[in-house]
Amino acid sequence: MQVKKSSLERIQIEKLKDIISIDYEDIFIPDSNGKNKVYPGFFVVFGNNQNLFLTTNDSDFELFARRLREVYLEEQDNIVSDGILGPQKIHISDLTKDILLSGELEKVSSFYRAYQNQEAYPKSLFFEEDEVSAVFPIFEYHIRSLMKRFDIILDSIQISNGVNGTYYLSTMIENEPVILPISFQQNGDQYSLEIGNLLNHSIPVKVDVSFHPNKLQVNCSIPEYEYYDYSTYSVEREYPDVLREIIWKNKCVYYEREHLPKTEEYPVNILSKEEGIDWYLTAWGGFIGCSNKEQSFNEEDKMLERHFYYIHRNVDSYFEREQDSKQYYKKKPKGDYFYPVIFDTMNRKMIGIRSGDYLLLEHSFYDPYKTGFYRDNLSGNHFYTVSSELNWEDIQDSNFLNKEDGIIENVDLLDQKKLEKKVMEKV
Repeated sequence: MQVKKSSLERIQIEKLKDIISIDYEDIFIPDSNGKNKVYPGFFVVFGNNQNLFLTTNDSDFELFARRLREVYLEEQDNIVSDGILGPQKIHISDLTKDILLSGELEKVSSFYRAYQNQEAYPKSLFFEEDEVSAVFPIFEYHIRSLMKRFDIILDSIQISNGVNGTYYLSTMIENEPVILPISFQQNGDQYSLEIGNLLNHSIPVKVDVSFHPNKLQVNCSIPEYEYYDYSTYSVEREYPDVLREIIWKNKCVYYEREHLPKTEEYPVNILSKEEGIDWYLTAWGGFIGCSNKEQSFNEEDKMLERHFYYIHRNVDSYFEREQDSKQYYKKKPKGDYFYPVIFDTMNRKMIGIRSGDYLLLEHSFYDPYKTGFYRDNLSGNHFYTVSSELNWEDIQDSNFLNKEDGIIENVDLLDQKKLEKKVMEKV
């Protein structure tokens, strides 16, 4: 039996009591590119003038923030000194108290706890074509829209994988079957598709799809023609909107902004149904969900929380991108807000494939900030769940597959019967 030793900081956290003062502070830590990232933290003086300072970049921060809040609530009316000004309670500013008691800095929320004790895999067990198929509806809609500008109507579009990691599109142009070679790349939050032979044999069409904390961005381009078609699905305003702009030879030849239609249909979040998310329907059948919450502490400070979803589902597959960010802003003397302090970020991707009567889901995480619990337990890892429910409107949770359960391997995905057997054993 291996005994896990507690760090000195964790021992101090567990012994935290008799608080004298609590201060909220920011520190700057250079990232790999040499740019400073801002991390918020608490500096606490307690006991016999002991002190402890942890930021969201420390792996024990969520334990520290929770313990600090609990002890403060117990001791907030205590008299810690009796000086010239009379009896003094714990020294804490209104801003620090608001942030501490709001719980905004606690990282191990119910969302994180779902993954806390599950088996993590550093590499995907799915095949690349599963992800290509999952995100393809976005590409298909914008490729059709782009080609209409050139008076080319694509009657149908299907994507298929070839050999050695290649793909091709099969479509109908003027009732004639056409097969087009394509290349696909995925890097973090960006997916790129390059299509050959669509306009002619030497000029490719490029489409980039990228996910951000507050928008879905789709850029179509034909550089040789100096033609650029930008579509932005933004949730920054009160009502999410679509901005489309076409630039040809350095001139804007088309500009349009319109609201996304709101829908009461819930597109199912596999792990939980979160309240406060408004849902909007895209032209290709995908769902965009969002919430924007702003909390002002005073005239100088505010907290902004954004939650962004993109979900697309059909009979055989499921695709979800979810990003959540909490940021603190402080005004400059002239009145405009300056650097956002990153309190917390979450960036999750889910891909689902159907195996018989079961839905097999891959959960993976990506975050450029990689702080605290997220950095140590989620970022860069993959988790697997399975559900036996076919009514996707009512899926609220699913079962994690771990190594002791006989987790799938890549090769199992090619053997439908073997995969279904493993899935059935779990559910």
